[in-house]
Amino acid sequence: MTTRMTLADFKSLRPSNKYHNEYQYVDGWRFDSKLERDRYLELQRLRLAGAVAWFICQPPFRLPGKITYRADFLVVWRDFLPRVTVEDCKGVVTQVSLNKIKQVRELYGVEVKIITRRNVR
Repeated sequence: MTTRMTLADFKSLRPSNKYHNEYQYVDGWRFDSKLERDRYLELQRLRLAGAVAWFICQPPFRLPGKITYRADFLVVWRDFLPRVTVEDCKGVVTQVSLNKIKQVRELYGVEVKIITRRNVR
């Protein structure tokens, strides 16, 4: 006797993510979470409004031990003087991510701004 699989059965076959985030797709890009997707859409709106000159997704920073830290966004703002920020969207801030962010600051002199849900509209 065969049984029919339901949507819940198919979802249970997929590997679950550590923090139960769901991949999101916008403009052909895959985002690791809804928060990251929402920040991307917000940056798109800010670019169209003229507040952001441009931004890129997933800028890499090489760290010792052949580790690559990828922030979520590098943003160039249109202020009086152009300003650059590096942003990382975090639902859960872990000690590992904090350590990598500290290494980026020490090696590159770059401050990584942690974006949480309350920062994104």
